[in-house]
Amino acid sequence: MPRLIGRRTHEGLVVDLRVAASPNRRDFLQRRGTPVGDVPITIKAILDTGAGMSCIAMPILTRLPVRAWGTAKVVTPAGGLSERPTFDVSLVIPGEAGFGSFMFPVTRIVGVQPASTDGIIGLDLLDHCRLDYNGKTGLFTLEMD
Repeated sequence: MPRLIGRRTHEGLVVDLRVAASPNRRDFLQRRGTPVGDVPITIKAILDTGAGMSCIAMPILTRLPVRAWGTAKVVTPAGGLSERPTFDVSLVIPGEAGFGSFMFPVTRIVGVQPASTDGIIGLDLLDHCRLDYNGKTGLFTLEMD
């Protein structure tokens, strides 16, 4: 069972997140003879229970062999609606040694403009996990069955 223990920073509950093209996209490109060269990109992402969908900054996505599959309406921090492209990617949150990693092989995420962090892990992924936060100590635990 994957587990990660972390400490709140000034940005919030931040974790490392490895982002890569989905296995289906990599297989498609390889069948076409297109060099994939898809090494996962490690970014910092915030665990955000207020976000319905996970998001990755567009400059990160443009470094991967992915393409937009559609769009999603996203509520901006200012309260407006913005239509943003969606991408199928593979996401991994490295867990503690001996506990494995949180693996999401095919996940549809939203491409967003860069902000204070390169990624947001929203409820679409957190719904598969247990997140405990102790405000007094600033420690959080993320687990997945």
